[in-house]
Amino acid sequence: MPKVSIVLPVYNGEKYLRQSLDSILVQTMTDWELIIVNDCSTDQTAEIAEKYAQADERITVIHNRENRKLPGALNLGFAAARGRYLTWTSDDNLYLPDALQTMSRELDRRREVYMVRASMEYIDGDGRVIGQSEPY
Repeated sequence: MPKVSIVLPVYNGEKYLRQSLDSILVQTMTDWELIIVNDCSTDQTAEIAEKYAQADERITVIHNRENRKLPGALNLGFAAARGRYLTWTSDDNLYLPDALQTMSRELDRRREVYMVRASMEYIDGDGRVIGQSEPY
């Protein structure tokens, strides 16, 4: 059983999907599974997702037969998740390399806490930081 299950619902996300997946692959914590839920994409999303799944056994791809939109895709992904901790991301999100390790360490350390969230930097299409969430 993986420590962390990451669900990534995606619809026509070919533009940034590779970058998002690469940010997961370089995590300092390696005890994770990734469940990509392809929500009936009509671009190259399915091919990109399958290529990554073939290269890394921690990655699974679910192809929806009908577009379930975000809530339905998330529910399907979480139903397949096996991890102790659950999280989700989007095709246009990037994790910092220690994100999973930091969040899971905090959950391990503080048993009374049932949920964590991370601060975020907002970036534009070229990767330039254009804003930041409040520190958390």
